[in-house]
Amino acid sequence: MKIESMESVGTSGITRRLAGAAVACAAVLAVGGATASAQATAPTQTSAEASAAAYQCNYGAICVHGYKWVDGVKKYYWAQPYYSCINHGPWTKFHPTSYINNQTDGTVARFKDKDKRTIQKTGGAYSKGKVNSPGSTYYVQPC
Repeated sequence: MKIESMESVGTSGITRRLAGAAVACAAVLAVGGATASAQATAPTQTSAEASAAAYQCNYGAICVHGYKWVDGVKKYYWAQPYYSCINHGPWTKFHPTSYINNQTDGTVARFKDKDKRTIQKTGGAYSKGKVNSPGSTYYVQPC
């Protein structure tokens, strides 16, 4: 590496060179770190509980977690968050297993069967819980 005096480079030149070196070092560390991190912490979403622990439900919503069968394999995922006070559904292939009720304080959501009859109420917001009858639940009504 060639060392130059401050007079020949100037302070802006030193700043640019230091910034360039910092970016290069960060890029090397990021690539190496990402590879190591990806190998060490590869997600293994094997259960509804693991997925629920990592999910953030926006304020004002009821968030529903569940599964569906894809090529003979049970796949867990979150349905979209629901905000409006209508019956959302019907779910024919999605089977809800748990929920996070993060609506306005005290608001209760209702899970309903295929005839839109209430089969379960959530606790008042904020609350979390299990859906009692995943195979018989076709709708959720947030409020």
